[in-house]
Amino acid sequence: MNTTNLFIEILIIGLGSFIAVLIFIFAFYPVSYDEVKLFVNDVGNSVLISVPFLVYFLGILFDRIADRIMQRKEARIRESFYQNPNYPEMANESALRDLKSSVYYKSSTMTSLLEYGRSRLRICRGWILNSFLIAIGLLLIGLLQGRITQISLISTIVIFFILTWLNYWAWKSMAKGEYVKLHYYGSYIKKVNGASDPSE
Repeated sequence: MNTTNLFIEILIIGLGSFIAVLIFIFAFYPVSYDEVKLFVNDVGNSVLISVPFLVYFLGILFDRIADRIMQRKEARIRESFYQNPNYPEMANESALRDLKSSVYYKSSTMTSLLEYGRSRLRICRGWILNSFLIAIGLLLIGLLQGRITQISLISTIVIFFILTWLNYWAWKSMAKGEYVKLHYYGSYIKKVNGASDPSE
């Protein structure tokens, strides 16, 4: 995975994290549009230029937090392949590591596809946390301020809770799919190597 793709991935996660942080700030420290406009005019472009750097930092931070939260679930998904007779090359952690190393060593194309899949996983994983925090932040705004109409508030909260679930569903499905993909890539490499080596 090249540096540009990784940078974009972190920015996508960080953008949602930045929105969530702003919503929490506004929930506890309500400000009007005019106050925000006045603040932007006062601070000038120098502070606004730093926003992308803040988004990038939040992307790294929230990605790590989401990783810790989902670590056990991902471990259970990974372990479900260990005892599956359809995936003998994934019998344990060591075998899985060897399989991945073999694919990464033998094929740059397959490696790129696996890395692309991992990137999508990380984005979905980060947005599970982002969507949930945005929904909670909007709920706090409704409870603490009550300045948003009830129907609009409830609708928005429901949308973000649904988005949280959809991101979780997508992450879980893709996590399983990545191990299946790794299995097929490993089997293909083994088949090609076997066909090209008469001694085997």
